[in-house]
Amino acid sequence: MSLSKPDIAIIGAGIIGLSCAWELLRRGASVTLYEKQWPPSGASWAAAGMLAPAYELAGGNSGQCDMFELCCRGAKLWRGFSDDLERASGTGIGYYEGPTLAVALDAAQADNLRRVQDRLEASGMDCESLYRRDLVELERGVSPDFEMVLALPSDGRVNPRETVLALRIAIERAGGVFEWVPDGVRLAELEARFDACIDASGARRDGQIRPVKGVMLAFRRVDIPLDHVVRCGAEYAVPRGDKVLIGATVGEVPDARAYLLSRAVEFLPRVRKAALVDQWSGFRPAAPDYAPVMGRLGPRGHYIANGHYRNGVLLAPITAKIVADMVLEGEGPELADAFSPDRFGATA
Repeated sequence: MSLSKPDIAIIGAGIIGLSCAWELLRRGASVTLYEKQWPPSGASWAAAGMLAPAYELAGGNSGQCDMFELCCRGAKLWRGFSDDLERASGTGIGYYEGPTLAVALDAAQADNLRRVQDRLEASGMDCESLYRRDLVELERGVSPDFEMVLALPSDGRVNPRETVLALRIAIERAGGVFEWVPDGVRLAELEARFDACIDASGARRDGQIRPVKGVMLAFRRVDIPLDHVVRCGAEYAVPRGDKVLIGATVGEVPDARAYLLSRAVEFLPRVRKAALVDQWSGFRPAAPDYAPVMGRLGPRGHYIANGHYRNGVLLAPITAKIVADMVLEGEGPELADAFSPDRFGATA
């Protein structure tokens, strides 16, 4: 884009839209964000905030080499992103580096973690299999009945709610504008007014980026003294302030609370007697292949940054850089080709 100060619209003020806006503003663009309400009610506000490139392998994406590489690159950006954002906003965002503790309670889970360990070591990433005494020193509340525990230094966490709030402050200080549109807006409605328009709207029931529901529970941290993220299978426990978050379901579950409780007590027995203080749900934006969708949508200055599913928080900084490169420079890195909307004909 040859304009000295391009005027760009972004639909969606979740962590992806906000990160793209901040990156574009820092590169000299003018940005207007369109959102239905504040704080945004989508996946960003409901998320646990795990930054988990290594555990992505344990979550079923071990065959998606491009996704693994994207997650690893994204995680490496978070320290600088956090430092810059905290300076720009004057507020903390709860960023902590790892390790995350991955717990296997049976032979099948242990075999999976060993495969993850082999892949990480082959990729040059640090990980460590812990002995029982090592785990006791780190987290006394984890079940002693485990087959294997893997420490993942690459996998940290951040508070996504604090991050979203900090991004809004940083954006407004940089001259970004927010427009509140309760009924929503589409790219075609904005194209005549802007040099480029970006869809970061998250899940829509009428589009290819579909919503996948997730339910989260929060317990008093005094009842579950936890300092690290602990993951076991598809479930996890995340310390956040005076709470410990337990999550998360995927899709519709008949009794989400009972399901999460039954799973959590297996690796964190103190959950059984802990006080439940909150429960909420959100909708992850999922593309047909569960990978992000980033790139140009047709010839009219339309772009998309959506479909991040479980990894929106982790991938926010790298998505912002990729999308800003595409919009301002005309192309992104070669890695981004694997996440082009052309792979399944995504539309705005």
